[in-house]
Amino acid sequence: MWRLAPLVMRLLAVSLVALVLAEPGTGRGTTGMAQVPAHGLTRSVRPTAPMPRTKQQRRQRKRRTTTTTTTTTTTTVEPDDDDYELTTPEITTTADPRTFDHTEVGKCEVPLGMQNGKISNESLSASSSYDQSVSPLSSRIRTEIRGGAWCPNGLIKPNSRQYLEIDLHDEYLITATETQGRFANSVGVEFVESYQVEYWRDSLNRWSKYKDFNGSRLIPGNVNTYTPNKSTLEAPFVASKVRFFPYADHPRTSCMRVELYGCLWKQAIVAYSAPKGGDMQAMSGGARFEDLAYDGIMRDQRLLNGLGQITDSLSGPDDFELADPYDTSGSRWVGWNKTMLMNNEVVLTFNFSDPRLLHFVDIHTNNMFTKDVQLFKVAEVYFSLEGERWQEDYVSYEPKQDRVSEHARNVHIDLQNRTAKHIMMKLKFQHEWILISEVTFKSVPTVVNSSVEFLEEYYNIDFSPSSNKKKNPSLKLPVGLACGTLMGGSAFVAAVAVVLTKRVRRRIPNLLKKTFCPSLRNGNNNARNNRRTPRLALALGNCPPIHMLR
Repeated sequence: MWRLAPLVMRLLAVSLVALVLAEPGTGRGTTGMAQVPAHGLTRSVRPTAPMPRTKQQRRQRKRRTTTTTTTTTTTTVEPDDDDYELTTPEITTTADPRTFDHTEVGKCEVPLGMQNGKISNESLSASSSYDQSVSPLSSRIRTEIRGGAWCPNGLIKPNSRQYLEIDLHDEYLITATETQGRFANSVGVEFVESYQVEYWRDSLNRWSKYKDFNGSRLIPGNVNTYTPNKSTLEAPFVASKVRFFPYADHPRTSCMRVELYGCLWKQAIVAYSAPKGGDMQAMSGGARFEDLAYDGIMRDQRLLNGLGQITDSLSGPDDFELADPYDTSGSRWVGWNKTMLMNNEVVLTFNFSDPRLLHFVDIHTNNMFTKDVQLFKVAEVYFSLEGERWQEDYVSYEPKQDRVSEHARNVHIDLQNRTAKHIMMKLKFQHEWILISEVTFKSVPTVVNSSVEFLEEYYNIDFSPSSNKKKNPSLKLPVGLACGTLMGGSAFVAAVAVVLTKRVRRRIPNLLKKTFCPSLRNGNNNARNNRRTPRLALALGNCPPIHMLR
């Protein structure tokens, strides 16, 4: 029995140790780890219920899993196994940029598909690649494909022309770009510090270089291989193809992954034409109102065959003299002074890609009347299918002038579902300046007949296409009343003249029948000349003048 006592004591000691180790901290009676002293092995068992966390641990977890959406860098850190929680799976949806327009959602900044794969591999190309592992197929941001990024062949120098090209197969309004270096699971060391962007649009039929309002073509890149950097474009552009050009001040190896942000270009405007903007800074010390984002050409002080600030989806502030957040020399407003233009009007033309059924147009205008800027007096909108001749009837709209509030506003003009491929707007001056920051059309494509008979009926004219005859429906009634009044007045005057003439003709024969002038009626000139006879003088005094008798 005494030999069994040590064994019993050992069993009691082991039991006490087991009870101490197995004592639950939460009262749930579950064991998170089992230890085997004989071998010193430790095996982790995932809990079946969430473990409690302190407030500091929860704060750290939130800090790691936060996704930044308002800055130029977006970083997401996945939770570790130690942070595992049994929660409802998060359902995420990716917005399709082909279904949104800035007029529908209020902004235009949706990823166009480099990361999520909406841009296919066939749409990616490059001027060269170092090898197949770092081809354009590896240029998708936040992905580790093959070599981890696109790397051009050779070193990048200030005058290099190596590029990565993305074909969007449709026209998009590009508002931001994003780049990332080559991480390659911590093996890569290449990234770009800055880059340039060029874009293609069919209506331009050439590659155009992007530049900001200061005229700089460089866009900030990355500072390491793993942190993405998103840059909002100061001058958004419409393009169907985009090229990224890595840039370096000194020769170096560069690799990059990219993404584009924007939305589908549903306006269908291929180009607009406008007079060159004015410079209040040179006139009165104010701001510049030139269209610095215009990508067309300028001829005879007029912008032609391009797009710019008037269609970039960005609106100007109420006070055009406020400091520009981008610290540029330009302004979100495009404006003209009355002394710059003839006929006291601003003429804008808009060309669409196809015939459109036009619902309305919104013109964002400035109304700082204390600084000589006010709403336009009247807007006239003309319609055409060819761009050479215009319909007789145009839409005329006169906005209500406001001399109380200086807030900028949208002037809404109903276009009465008119059909056109070309639009011409004439804005009449109310004050010294007219400022516009955005023109937005609401329209849908339509099909029209191109026969001669239809065109003649569309324009409602029978003379040459070069005619400038125009007619305002709002003035038909006043013009008709004026014409009727004029014709009625002419008829009344003619009737009065006829009546007076008849009365005079009746009076002359009555005068000839008087008995005091027999000698004059008989043509006796001797009696007329003998005015000394009193009786004859009395008779002549009662006679009419000689010219009436004749």
